[in-house]
Amino acid sequence: MQQAKEIYLEHEKIGFPKISEQDQANMLIWHSPEIINKLTPGFNAEFIPPEVAKKYISISKETLREHFKGSGYIERLNENHKLFPKQDSQWVEKNGVSGYQLKVQERGGLVHIEFFDSYEELIDYFVTSKFKTFSRY
Repeated sequence: MQQAKEIYLEHEKIGFPKISEQDQANMLIWHSPEIINKLTPGFNAEFIPPEVAKKYISISKETLREHFKGSGYIERLNENHKLFPKQDSQWVEKNGVSGYQLKVQERGGLVHIEFFDSYEELIDYFVTSKFKTFSRY
């Protein structure tokens, strides 16, 4: 297993070049190492350490929010939970007319439920969480 420091040093060698807003959004939303691997031919990271992501992320929270809304992230959470209902996961359920619940399951049991009054509030929750973890702002 690679260490975060090894990945950081490889990207430090190339000076953390600017990447597109779409790639930045995808890095925050999906954490796909392919985004950074295309920058370092011959070196393939197995994951994106937060320290590396922070060097590449310069988009605003508002821009991330727009990308997130069209990403299908919530739908994928729900699909994964339906396919593997006993695995650790999180998914979203509609609650009443306009409310939503984010449910978190670990070791086969429900461990947390977060309530949201609107879809916009739910989106803000995910965007804020991802932005705090992987952005330098």
